[in-house]
Amino acid sequence: TSFRLLQRLLTGNGTSNPDIRNSHQNCYILTEQDFNMALNVCVTTGEMELAHKVIGLQKRISTAPPLTAVTYSILIKGYGRLKNGVMIDEIIRRAVSNEIVPDIIMFNSIIDAYIRCDMMEQAKFVFQSMTSSSSSSFEQLYGETNAPRSTLRSTCQPDAQTYNTLLKGLALKGDAKKSLDLAQQMKDLDMWNDVSMNTLVNALVRAHEFQLAEDMLRDQANGMSVASNINGQSNRRNAEAHTELIDGYAKNGELGKALQVLQNMKNAGIEPNEITYTCVIGALAKEGKISQAQKLLQYAEA
Repeated sequence: TSFRLLQRLLTGNGTSNPDIRNSHQNCYILTEQDFNMALNVCVTTGEMELAHKVIGLQKRISTAPPLTAVTYSILIKGYGRLKNGVMIDEIIRRAVSNEIVPDIIMFNSIIDAYIRCDMMEQAKFVFQSMTSSSSSSFEQLYGETNAPRSTLRSTCQPDAQTYNTLLKGLALKGDAKKSLDLAQQMKDLDMWNDVSMNTLVNALVRAHEFQLAEDMLRDQANGMSVASNINGQSNRRNAEAHTELIDGYAKNGELGKALQVLQNMKNAGIEPNEITYTCVIGALAKEGKISQAQKLLQYAEA
């Protein structure tokens, strides 16, 4: 629908308005945002063939805006969701060939897409190309020998989202050591935030480093200022990290420790959420502690 609407607006075909059909320009002037919205709809629904038709239309119409880093970022995001690493590589090569200068959003999209495809080495390569001061190793990987060169090793540096995305990749691998190393680097660069803590706890739980995750959460809770403790967003995100640990303990058959983490949350003024209670109630029921599970359910619903 989005593609057909764009096509009609640009060409006038299929419209009942004679001013549109007979216009000297024979088209509406649509902005980059208009095309990106249509492209996003296609990508979100997994219609990548239609996404390429939208881009083809954008390239054919003389008054349409040129393709930008945003265009390629959206395509890369789509193929990341489909876990199609081959097409991610192809889209990046096209960007290089078309002399697209990537922005931080495009770099973050590439790293996230590779991680979704379980291509961690490629994700780390792109991350390193952002921090490298040498000539662009990124171009050496994606650019053909005689192809036009874009500065794909652009001047933009990794931001907090870049680091968190890479940390997410390490967490999915359950690589506790590399996750801790990257976490320290993030803290040194002042890139650490609540999302980082959630992701690191996820990595430690996957590696069964439960006690280390618990110690980190306790240290964070003890170090929180009054202002951050009353901040709703911070509170919710800390609840997510604690819930991750509770779920890890519960699945590992350590109900007592899961209950202790729940108590630690309350002591720190962190309100458990629905998922927290669901994890604990499920663990209690699994251990045959039906009465306790029912009491906790009543408390959660109150």
